[in-house]
Formats: sequence, C-alpha cells, structure tokens
Amino acid sequence: MTAVVFDCPCWDCDLTDRFRLPVAAKLLEAAGKREAALACRRIADKPDRITVDDQPWVAMQALDAQYLDLFFHGRGSTQAYEALMSSAGFSDEQWARGQSHAPLLAAMYEPQLHLMARLAVPSLLVHGEDDLVVPPHIVDLYTSQVPTGAVHTFPETGHFAYHEEPDSYADTSADSSFTTPTDTTRDSAVIGRSGNCGSLCRCLGQLEPHERGRPPGYDVAVHKMTVMQTQTHDLTFTSTEVRKRYVSWDAGEADREWGCLTILAECAPGVAPRPLRRETFRGGPVVVMERLPGRPLGYAPLTREQTTSLGHTLRRLYDVPLESILNANIGERRYGPTTQRQTLKGWLSHSYDLIECRDPALVAESVDATLAWLSRSDILPEPQLVALGISDLNPTNILWDGATCRLVDFEDGGLTDPAYELADHIAGRLTGVLDPEELVDAVGLSENERERMVAYRTLWAAFWLAMLLPGNGAVLRNPPGTTEDQAAHMLALID
Repeated sequence: MTAVVFDCPCWDCDLTDRFRLPVAAKLLEAAGKREAALACRRIADKPDRITVDDQPWVAMQALDAQYLDLFFHGRGSTQAYEALMSSAGFSDEQWARGQSHAPLLAAMYEPQLHLMARLAVPSLLVHGEDDLVVPPHIVDLYTSQVPTGAVHTFPETGHFAYHEEPDSYADTSADSSFTTPTDTTRDSAVIGRSGNCGSLCRCLGQLEPHERGRPPGYDVAVHKMTVMQTQTHDLTFTSTEVRKRYVSWDAGEADREWGCLTILAECAPGVAPRPLRRETFRGGPVVVMERLPGRPLGYAPLTREQTTSLGHTLRRLYDVPLESILNANIGERRYGPTTQRQTLKGWLSHSYDLIECRDPALVAESVDATLAWLSRSDILPEPQLVALGISDLNPTNILWDGATCRLVDFEDGGLTDPAYELADHIAGRLTGVLDPEELVDAVGLSENERERMVAYRTLWAAFWLAMLLPGNGAVLRNPPGTTEDQAAHMLALID
C-alpha cells in the first residue's frame, strides 16, 4: 500500500457521540421531546466513556424522520437521499448489507486514535463541513499526529460527501497529488476550504487551521512541509517556518500581520511568532514567520492553568507601549470600537427572510429592539484606543505548550481598547470554552475597564445576532434554535 484515503472515519465513537448527541438534543427540544433530549444529554455528559451498551443511537433515533438530518448539510439533501433509497430497487438481502458493521459496534467504541502515529504512507482525510461523525478535534489530532496527512473539507456536505457533492468527491478521491512531495517554491495545492478563524494556529503549532481544511503534506527525509488553505490565505510550513500567502488582502491583512508581529517581537517577545521576511507570490503578499511549539487549544473548556496563562499573555499584548504602536503606523483593528456600532446598524437594517427561523416573531422583535438600542447615544463608552489587540481570539488561535499560551493570526489585529477587545473574546457565550470571570481576572482589568467591558459585551451580542440571521454563515455552523437563543439573550441584555 502506497497511500490511503480516509472517508469520514469514526476512530472513536465516544468522541463522536459526545459531539453529536448535544446537536440531537437541541433538535429534540425544538420538537418538544424533552425527555428524549434529556436522554441524549445524559449520555453525552457521562463521566466515563460512552460504550455500545449506552446505545446512543437509540436515544438519537427519537428524532424519527429528523434522524437522517444529523448526517446531511441541509434538509434538501436528506430528502434527495430518502428519494434515492425508495427508488433504489434493492432486495432485502442487499439492504441487510448496510448493517454489516453492526457486529463491530462494540469495537468502534474502543479508541483507535493511537494508530495514527503509525501511518507511514501519505494519507488523505476527507469529510464534510457539517459532518457530526468526525468532530473538529479529531481532524486536529490527525493533522498533528500524521505528518504525511492531508485533509479535504467539503463545504456543503454532512457525512455523505459522495451524495451531496459527488463531482467534487470524485475529483478529490481521484487526485493523487497528496501522495507526492510539495515544492515550497510553487503555488500551494488547494484541496481544503475552511473559515478564517483558527486556521493559522494549527499550522504554527509544532504538533498540530477550526478550522478544518488541511491540504497536502509529505514527509521528506530532511524536510517536513504541509500546505493548508482557508478562505483568506493559504499556509505552507516546515519544522521551523510558516509561510502565509494571502488570497485576499484588500483590507491590508498582510500589512496588519507584519506590523503586529514586528512590534510584538520587539516589545513582547514570545507572545506571537517572530516575523522573518516578506515575499510576493503571483502578485499577492506573503509573510514568513517562525513556527511556534505547542498545540491549539481547540473547543474544550480551558483549564484554570490555561486561562491564567492566556490572561497573562493578553496582558503582555495590551501593555505594548502606545507610542510604539503609533510609530509603527498600526491602525485600528478590523471591526474596531469606533466603527462597530454603525457597521451593525447597517447589517441589521438589511432585509432577512426570517421564515427560516424557528421563531420568526422572536427574532424580528430582537432585531428591532437591537436597532433601537444601537440608535441611542448613551449606550457605549468613548473608545480608548490605547493597546494592541489580536481581534480574532478563536480558541484555535491560541497555542498551548503545557505551560504557556501564545497567539497567532494577527491579520485582523491592530489598535484597540482592552475593554472592547476582551468583550469580543468572551462574546461566544454558547461555546463554553472561556470562563469570562476567570479570564477577566487573569488579564487584570481595572474597575473602570470592567464597567466599560459590560457595555461592549452587549455590542458584541448584537454582532452575533447579526451573524446568526438567515443567510449568514454562522447559521449553518450552529444547531437549529441558536438564532432564537441569541435573540432572547440580546433582548435580556437590553431590557
């Protein structure tokens, strides 16, 4: 065997079920099946490993006709699959083959992740952006443990990519480029797509991109190199360097990154990677930086030790002298405090088809109330642009080496207000990754900054309400009902 393709692998059913049971529970709650939802959450919260005896699939099958929705990108795909099944013309014997894995169920709940390190040939992991069988942290682990591994993420697919994106699936499966070494002097191969947040971290980590697409890498005798692409940039990295080529640079992403990394290397060494050089490739900017040790924190709740270290790292970031920031001509961060209110008023003033929401009336009420709140002149403190900020503190942009947190991905960073910046970082209340109070204490905000942060948290809640409206990308990456949760949360904040 010279190469292998893993199609949506389930390498540890315990981790898979802990990832998808809460999604099933959310759907069950929306359907009014509270006892069934509680059964799903009870299994997901087990202190010991989930086993075949827990029969988590039985709990999830209380979804009845909605059960198949757990495996697809959208309802339309589920219906197409159901129509295909009903018209397939298979015999009972042929349908029975679909249960051929049943005798292996018990073994599927035994972790196989340790076998990754033994992969000695180039491999490709393919999965869907909405696949609940392959959690993001499994993809992260594969990336960290398999230097010859590549990842392709199908953006509009659940578990069955060959059904939802058949042409792309066929092209990807037939593409053997991941089995050959990649030349760092040529354009990076593009076989993955993911969002912006967190992608850089996985490449900078000595061991281990949210994100999810990781294109090809190959283990050469004296040089390990991997390529990965996101929507805004692609990354090529060796054991010592990361080469970030920007696909989009209209907002000055490369200049921001270089400026922030340069000043941090001078004023707060160790907080972020050292910038090494700037290049141009096919007319686009490139920033080459050092590769840091550690692994991305991912989406599990931070430990107290990690939170304390992150707070100290952010404090070092905020303590960079303002004079140095201004002398480096670093401007305000993207979505900064001086413009965010007007930006959100513009976004929320657009017309949205709320019929897709589970509770259109609640969402409409929240949008109207938020717009009225944003129009008031007394809701926000005067911004104090006195510090350097990263902007995007997605957990996968935080590297942890067992003792210290370091930060990566400064393409949106810049001059900011610490109270505003920290309010942004803890705005993702639904994830449970960061403990707001612990992080605020670790950073060491003053009483005045804490008061101002409270006002800014409401502003960031408005931001996430806008992101979760129909037609925006965050809707597809969150369980049904999340928009309504955020709408209710926003109404409570401004009541």
